[in-house]
Amino acid sequence: MPNISNKKGVYMKTRRLIPLLTTGILATTVLVGCLSSQSASNQVQSVEDVKTVGFMKLANENKERIWFKVYDSNDDGEISKDDRVDRVFIIKNGKADVFHAFEAKLTDFKDKNDKEVIDLIKQMDKKYFDKEVEDVIGSINSHIARTEDEIKELQYDEESQNASSTHKTGIDYRTEQIKLYQQRISEFEKLEYKDVRALYSNYVIKSTVKTDSSGNNVASEEILLPRAFKFHYMSDSPDDYNIHSLFSKLSEDYYEVEFQVQGDIYKQTYQGYKIGSSFFITTSLDNSVNLGLDTLDTKNVTEE
Repeated sequence: MPNISNKKGVYMKTRRLIPLLTTGILATTVLVGCLSSQSASNQVQSVEDVKTVGFMKLANENKERIWFKVYDSNDDGEISKDDRVDRVFIIKNGKADVFHAFEAKLTDFKDKNDKEVIDLIKQMDKKYFDKEVEDVIGSINSHIARTEDEIKELQYDEESQNASSTHKTGIDYRTEQIKLYQQRISEFEKLEYKDVRALYSNYVIKSTVKTDSSGNNVASEEILLPRAFKFHYMSDSPDDYNIHSLFSKLSEDYYEVEFQVQGDIYKQTYQGYKIGSSFFITTSLDNSVNLGLDTLDTKNVTEE
């Protein structure tokens, strides 16, 4: 658990920020009691019946919620209308569909219900895909142009200085590279949005936790989330130039849960966590829900 008291200026300027040192212990106490009651009654308790709850507990619920990963633009621990949205997660039953929010800010979701938000982020995700394809084709064309200039220089040296066979080898190698670059452009031009969309659907949400000295109470938690997708477009091997090699593997990052955040943007109330330089927030929670850390027996929670 990070030493929250050492974060300068956060608590002076914060908008109803609640340290997780207290809520984590409270969450453990409340949830363990609830789980004991569940086993006794053999009934599943809903999130609405508990006041303090961890992120994975919410993620595992059979209820669809929209979560926004948002950069803390002012680095002040406060949710702001101009904070830039990085990705949007539609989470239910421990799985998420992930969307890239193209050039979006929280203010873009003003006065929108869940259906309207989902429609908008689907459009943004497609724009993100189109822009990535456009950028990568532009990068490949730049490589082709530089390689063509290198060939011209080698041809000039060969003609003017009676150069050795190494110049001929260099020209042949670069000519072959241009063919590979052009093949890669062709593959990107044929690439369909649904091929990338499949990589970011049904993603399993996970977290890891550390416990206190007793081993019974969760002291800190990290949420595992996928990074934004990127394309491969350079290779020296002709075998690498095919539709199946265009994507980088789905890479992931752990984000440490620092403290709870809550703030009103226009008429929307956002609740969530400060994670690194970002917020992970949702509008899908009742004001009575107090966010804390998960417990060890929560599904998809692993102890380090």
